[in-house]
Amino acid sequence: MIKGKMTSLRSPETTLKEFRAAAKEELRPLIQHWHTEMLAEHFKPSAVAKYGYQKRTVKHQKRKARMFHHQNPLEFTGELKRSVTQRIRITSTSKSATGRMRAPRYLYMYGKTGPHMHDEITAITQDEIDELSTILHDAITKRLNTAREPRELVFR
Repeated sequence: MIKGKMTSLRSPETTLKEFRAAAKEELRPLIQHWHTEMLAEHFKPSAVAKYGYQKRTVKHQKRKARMFHHQNPLEFTGELKRSVTQRIRITSTSKSATGRMRAPRYLYMYGKTGPHMHDEITAITQDEIDELSTILHDAITKRLNTAREPRELVFR
């Protein structure tokens, strides 16, 4: 009679399947993190320098100060901020994730010299890229490490 113990790791094909599943599942919370934590930064006064927003006219700035008593970027009446920060619909695959938010039509209407608000609201800095990539790397690594735990087969 032969007795023994064998320890095996999962096959590369199984690891690839697990990676794709982990990437698909972990990209969704990543987009949610951007929406809840990072999007709010776009509406703070420091965002003009941080994200490189196009300069608004003096006439626009005076009107905003007179009517609404603030100088927050990307915000005039507050409609844009309310609509994009309330809800996001996230779809994901193993290669990408997309977050869709409701926004006023004027977000996509730009003239020859006007600001491209769509690009400004989705701008992201290198520090934010690094933070998001670290979060994603840690989450996927954790999932793969638990999936690749050695299996012990005991035969008698």
